[in-house]
Amino acid sequence: MPNKFKCGVDFVDITRVKGLINNLTNVDLKGIFSQEELDYAGKSKSRYGRLAARFAAKEACLKLFPMETAIASIDLSDFSVKNDAYGSPHISLSPRASIILDLYGFEQISISLSHTKDHAIAMVIATRKDFQLPLLGRLMYWLLPIRRKLVNHFSNKFKLF
Repeated sequence: MPNKFKCGVDFVDITRVKGLINNLTNVDLKGIFSQEELDYAGKSKSRYGRLAARFAAKEACLKLFPMETAIASIDLSDFSVKNDAYGSPHISLSPRASIILDLYGFEQISISLSHTKDHAIAMVIATRKDFQLPLLGRLMYWLLPIRRKLVNHFSNKFKLF
């Protein structure tokens, strides 16, 4: 059975993200950040730190799905960081990312963001859905080790394999 959790982490230098943001047009910038993310960052002195943390979160989310990222099935724009009424961040998914999340059997993605004057970091954890195996599947799980032991025993005794 696959692990219950999968983790992605990304650490970025704020000056590099600042250079990226300053060199992009508004259209290109909206291809990376949602309007809500840009509004949240505002024009304050911590603008670049906030956007860098969100950029790191998007990169960390992409690390949860390496194959889909490699074949460009998903990209940065498929993930958006929003804040609830208490200021706690959470990931909002595009329909495309939601489908991939379901294909992997993930239920949700939890997130933690932080930044200093120079660096930003994001950690995301995807949690798998709980599945109840059918009775036949659980029975096979318990019987397979016994079956393998019997096959090995008789194959060694009669040199069948």
